[in-house]
Amino acid sequence: MSQFEFRFSEAASFHLSIIRIIAAHLVVIGHGVMGRISQLKGGMLGAPGLGVFFALSGILISYSTLHRMNDKKYEFKRFYIKRFARIYPALFVSLIIMAIVDWFLFNSPGTTDILNSYNIPTFLWNLLILQESWWGPFCFGSSRQLWPFPLFWWTYLFFGWLLLGRRNTKSKALYILGLGLFGGILVFICLGAWTSNKLEYLTLWFLGALFMYVINRLDSWIKKRESDQSASSIAKTTSLKKKIKCGALLISIILYILSAIRLLTQRDPYGLIMLLLLNFALFFFIIFSQYIDVEIPEKMKRRANFISSYSYSLFLIQYSAAYMLSFLRIEFNPIFSIVLMYFFSNALGIAIAYFTELRASRIERYILKKLNLG
Repeated sequence: MSQFEFRFSEAASFHLSIIRIIAAHLVVIGHGVMGRISQLKGGMLGAPGLGVFFALSGILISYSTLHRMNDKKYEFKRFYIKRFARIYPALFVSLIIMAIVDWFLFNSPGTTDILNSYNIPTFLWNLLILQESWWGPFCFGSSRQLWPFPLFWWTYLFFGWLLLGRRNTKSKALYILGLGLFGGILVFICLGAWTSNKLEYLTLWFLGALFMYVINRLDSWIKKRESDQSASSIAKTTSLKKKIKCGALLISIILYILSAIRLLTQRDPYGLIMLLLLNFALFFFIIFSQYIDVEIPEKMKRRANFISSYSYSLFLIQYSAAYMLSFLRIEFNPIFSIVLMYFFSNALGIAIAYFTELRASRIERYILKKLNLG
């Protein structure tokens, strides 16, 4: 396999962080709206945000994996350790917090659905990231936000084995067996609750990975043209990049408007057509960002990197944060209640990320060292 040399530009990296922030916070606000503002459906915000999350995940996981594959020693076990170090510590801490919070909810009215899934077997199924699958275990306690999480995790592993499995085994049969194992688990995940939604989000994830291939090919083609140092060739390439930027931005705006119209008229936030329009708008915007010549202030980059750095922890805890606020037993104005939940969720997300997500690289190095892989 040839070397993967594509690099996101400074502007594209910054905008990817901003898009990640917007997607994560739309999910939080969407859950905050639920049951508080009757005119709005929480899914109108949260579902598109989750769709963008899946597409971004496909882009970023493939980007990271393809770069690491330039190292011939990079195998599936290293890929797994990297994913494990980022995913499991925050998941475990979040589940423990949810278990404590839900224990206090035992005597609260209207929590029967939570208590039905508040038990050790369900906790273990969630820790194995197999909830809401064909096997039937629900999300643990109040952690309803974790229903798409198995789709993320097992897609990661399927994709990682697809690219790296042959580096771990010379046996074609074992490689195919691994694909069958991870692919089979993915099928069982999709056959559980939310089947149609999971299939839509799975499509978006692989479209994100495919987009990474497309933009890499586009960038290689442009750089090949730039390598010709003749004056006429340089002028043509400059003109071509300008056309690509303008065209990508125009298409992105048109697709975004169409997705908004589709969402507002059909009022189906999980509709595949709307999600495709929205995420293709995202893809073309990234192409535009890749080729604009703009310098991002360091302060803005630091802020964007920080806010996006705890988005996973925020996603894990934000729904349960609403239940924590119910301990106050106070009736708030709906708008104030949404704002309170939003900031409380962010505070919890930052706290969890400080001990887990933000230390993922350190945890990864520790595991690699213990396994003599460092």
